[in-house]
Amino acid sequence: MKPIHLFMLGALFLWPAAQAEDALTPEDFAVGFPLQTEGEYGAYALELNEAVYRAAATPDLSDLRVFDNRGTAQPHVLDLPQAVAAVQNVDLPLFPLRRSSPESQAPEEVLVETGPGGTVVRIRNGDAKADRSRLWGFLLDLKPLEGRAARLEFHWRPPEEGFVTRITLEGSDDLTRWHPLVQASLAELATKGQRIVRNAIDVPFPTPRYLRFAWPSTTGPRLEGVVARVRGNAEPAPLHWLEPTAVSDPEGGWRYDAGGFFPLRRLVVLPAENSLAKVRVESRLSDTATWRLRYRGLAYRLKVDGALLESDPVDLRSSDRFWRVVVEQSWSPGGSAPRLQLGWQPHRLRFSAGGEPPYLLAVGSVHAGPVDPALEQGFRSLLNTLPADAVGKARLETEVTLGGQAALVVPEPPRPLPWRIWILWSVLGLGVLVVAAMVRSLVREMRIQE
Repeated sequence: MKPIHLFMLGALFLWPAAQAEDALTPEDFAVGFPLQTEGEYGAYALELNEAVYRAAATPDLSDLRVFDNRGTAQPHVLDLPQAVAAVQNVDLPLFPLRRSSPESQAPEEVLVETGPGGTVVRIRNGDAKADRSRLWGFLLDLKPLEGRAARLEFHWRPPEEGFVTRITLEGSDDLTRWHPLVQASLAELATKGQRIVRNAIDVPFPTPRYLRFAWPSTTGPRLEGVVARVRGNAEPAPLHWLEPTAVSDPEGGWRYDAGGFFPLRRLVVLPAENSLAKVRVESRLSDTATWRLRYRGLAYRLKVDGALLESDPVDLRSSDRFWRVVVEQSWSPGGSAPRLQLGWQPHRLRFSAGGEPPYLLAVGSVHAGPVDPALEQGFRSLLNTLPADAVGKARLETEVTLGGQAALVVPEPPRPLPWRIWILWSVLGLGVLVVAAMVRSLVREMRIQE
């Protein structure tokens, strides 16, 4: 039986289970997003956008559902891109490029010989009689990377004075045709008792076979080696970025509201231009929770010799909504708020298309709880049996109001029965009945005696 048929058969059993587990309707959610599907498939997939996270009431998106045109909940799963594999450090062969003078345009003749230790590159200027003592750049052999994404770390001899340079990495697969890949600034500075080192450049995926770049041999330090930090054989998923507005914190520092529970993966703190500061970054899930330390160190934004140096991104994993930046020490005049940039990675939503289209993504509810783990895992297992081309594409349309703010208000619990008062009144009532019976009995006896 074909995988698509197995999937549909399995989904038929999951739909009743979804209904029994989750008797919610679209009106139980604050807002919805109509889903536009392409083609006819047993399942569809899409990437959540910023508006979905801003509408969600729970950090884990447990208040998200997909409904068909009849208001029937459809099985769905949410996934984040796989975590990056462990970083592997690879020392890259580094070969100097020389020419007779900075103005020399003589083509470089490159002879490549493969030896037991890998590729050996011997470089000779086209003019065999020319003096090739002037170093103008370097050639990198990226064969050990095998096309994998990597971050290059440049290691140089510590300079006596600080330096800043901007280099352009050029790529080639045949040592003849070169094309620019990326420009970046490298620097090592010491100021106000603090040391700033920028020595890394991300190489776009897929990496070429060779790289070359010019190096300031007369004004810069001596380059001693290049190490590639290999992260995997696929291009990392791009991040989306938020920059919430800063509000002064009465307790000190600046507060930021991300506006939702985003799956955050990086943060950057940027002070005013030509500023250097030691900062502390904290976050919390709600405005009443305890602050948690996320980063403590330097934040800077310096312009040196025409090159702009900015704080490196800090890796993190958090869904906290509220953030605080405290400037512990500043070496720059002024007290303007630092900029906080948050990089987030959207979830991928996959849902069954077993109902009647069109479909609706509903989110934001205090009535919805987590989907049953067994149901979720069963649907994910069915999805994994499908080839990639068997899952259709869907996209989010403009947000519409469903239950509105009422779906986000926790209903007041019923008042507890005042059983003590009821018992007291019952006893009093019983006492009245007893007294009334006694009076009636006494009146009868008096009438008989008369």
